[in-house]
Amino acid sequence: MDHLLVVLVLLWSSGLQAEETHNSIRAQCETTNKADIVVLVDGSGSISQEGFETIQIFIADIVNAFDIGPDRFQIGLTQFSNRPRTEWNLNTHQTKQSLLDAIDKLQKVQGGTFTGRALRHILNNNFKPNVGMRADSKKIAVLITDGEPNDNITLPLQNLKDAGVELYIIGVRDANNSKLMAIVDQFHAYYVRDFVYLLDIVNNVVVKLCNSAVTLGAQCETKHKVDMVVLVDGSGSIRRDDFETIKFLIIRIVDAFIIGPDRVQIGLTQFGTHPRTEWNLNTHWTKQSLLEAIDKLKQVGGGTYTGRALKHILHKIFKPNVGMRADSHKIAVLITGGEAQDNVTFPLQNQKDNGIEVFIIGVKDARMSQLMATTDKSHIYYAWDFRFLLYVANNITISICNSATSRDSVRLVNGTSLCSGRLEVKSNQSNQWSSVCEADFDQQDAEVVCRELGCGAPSVLLRGLYGQVEAQMWTRQFQCGGNESALLNCRRSDSTTTCSPGRAVGLTCSEPMRLMGGSSRCAGTLEVKHRGMWRPANHTVWSLKDTQWVCRELGCGFAVSTEKRDHSLERSIWWISPDCVQSGFMMRECVSSGCSSFTLEIICSNPVVFIIRLVVLLLSLLLFITVICFVHKDH
Repeated sequence: MDHLLVVLVLLWSSGLQAEETHNSIRAQCETTNKADIVVLVDGSGSISQEGFETIQIFIADIVNAFDIGPDRFQIGLTQFSNRPRTEWNLNTHQTKQSLLDAIDKLQKVQGGTFTGRALRHILNNNFKPNVGMRADSKKIAVLITDGEPNDNITLPLQNLKDAGVELYIIGVRDANNSKLMAIVDQFHAYYVRDFVYLLDIVNNVVVKLCNSAVTLGAQCETKHKVDMVVLVDGSGSIRRDDFETIKFLIIRIVDAFIIGPDRVQIGLTQFGTHPRTEWNLNTHWTKQSLLEAIDKLKQVGGGTYTGRALKHILHKIFKPNVGMRADSHKIAVLITGGEAQDNVTFPLQNQKDNGIEVFIIGVKDARMSQLMATTDKSHIYYAWDFRFLLYVANNITISICNSATSRDSVRLVNGTSLCSGRLEVKSNQSNQWSSVCEADFDQQDAEVVCRELGCGAPSVLLRGLYGQVEAQMWTRQFQCGGNESALLNCRRSDSTTTCSPGRAVGLTCSEPMRLMGGSSRCAGTLEVKHRGMWRPANHTVWSLKDTQWVCRELGCGFAVSTEKRDHSLERSIWWISPDCVQSGFMMRECVSSGCSSFTLEIICSNPVVFIIRLVVLLLSLLLFITVICFVHKDH
């Protein structure tokens, strides 16, 4: 494993001038890790020539701290004003001296401060394989600006983060500090009062950039053995650019694990009309070897015979003679973007019957109803376009890691989804599931269970709600505070009650969504909480039928109306595919990150208001009949 060493070299000299104090301590980053850094420089008219020259010195000082080369750090640079201009790409300068010469020759462009446009430019043009971005590198963007942006920056910054680019923002003088801090972690945001103070933060920036370079995504610290086979759709239905995106996703997954004969082994099979083993479980025993193999992967083309490929990995890859270990956890990860041309139900069931846990990542034209019949819905992910495939990387990695590190300890059975059913618990010491008595479980305990399952807040907590008990009864009383991450983390005491089968806890957790800004909680803009963030939700086409599930989940009756509202300015949103939801998937499994100026406005019937109006109507009718009777009686 590479280790980070940041060396502070003291360069004391009696001849140093006061204005050269920024050179008295020089930080050096010594790591064998790869990093692709794009520096985005504000060259607008708000920056003086003297200020721009200070920016050049600042960038040169940072470059001097790193080992530059095709196997180490690569640094590209884009300058912007009204429009962005790529000065050089990541792979343009492969030596430190060449980079320093280019920085010295940089000429300011002048113009406005269209920062958002420039951020979109580097994501779409500079962080690309064809201009030097490497699959196994850390991706970092460094924005240096002194002006108030003339356009929206929140969305482009979020899109960079969603694409796995780590952001550093350095604001000078008139830069809008509040906007900068709104989206970038304070750890990665700097603000100085004038350009001269840029040189005082060089070491701080170098140290943090260096630390970022050795942190390549989420790390799964499992000590268990895992045999994972990735099954990749390389059929003709996948475009070449989209296949490259699939490779990046696999790299993100691989990078999260400790690879080796006593830890995680990863094999890979690609399929089109016929499956092809690219490498077995025991072929690559180092992460670097695996990453290099993924980078060299070539698409096979052909049809989409997914079922045939699933049979292949069961009979050819999950075998002791090619590396499968008897004491390992077996996982298959299927990545597909097309409709299967053969039966997949039985091959998927056979994987399950043989103790192989299957995760499915479907993209675009994948027919998810084919794949979900025998697979745990919590193990299925969907991106409606390849552009959003990388956004599920962290979620799938965490899910696989959780599966590898421990077995599930909580589940809801006999319900309509992962988030509803009769509660069952399994302790670390036991391999048996137990139902929980209502007397030993309360609302705070329910909040912990819903959180542990990744669902919304508990909406229904009733005994006997989801059928008779089939499992034995849990004999401990839970005493959760409500903030725990897992039910088994809560305090417990011996139960003092005798529980009959009809008193087992049934629980329904809500989807994490809400309607905001309307006349009641059952009307307004649809917002969804995903990956810890509330955002408006949208999709290209929403019908009244598509919104019925929203009203139903919120306990708001049926959908009365749905319409799109144009807010002119784009914002971060969650794209939700109605087809995915209608197919029976959890809403969170149908979410992708995106941007749009449109939001979805929904009005539900609100049963409470409906009942009140009905009561008022009946009372009015009764009063009317009473009056008529009195009138007729008088006559």
